[in-house]
Amino acid sequence: MMVSNMGLDTIAEGVEHYDQYDLLKKFNCHIIQGFLWGKPMSQARCEAYLSGDASALLSLQNE
Repeated sequence: MMVSNMGLDTIAEGVEHYDQYDLLKKFNCHIIQGFLWGKPMSQARCEAYLSGDASALLSLQNE
C-alpha cells in the first residue's frame, strides 16, 4: 500500500464488524475508529474512560 511505503499510518473510520477489521488488517491498516471499538458516550463516561476506567467504554464487544 502506498501509504505504508511512505511511512504513514492509515485510519479507517466507521468500522462496525470484525470482518471489516480483518480485511483492513490485510491491507496493513491497524488503526480503526468505529462502533466496533467504541460507541458514542456521555461526558461522564468519557471522563471516566480517560481517567483509566476501561469499563466506561461502550463498544459492540461488551454488549
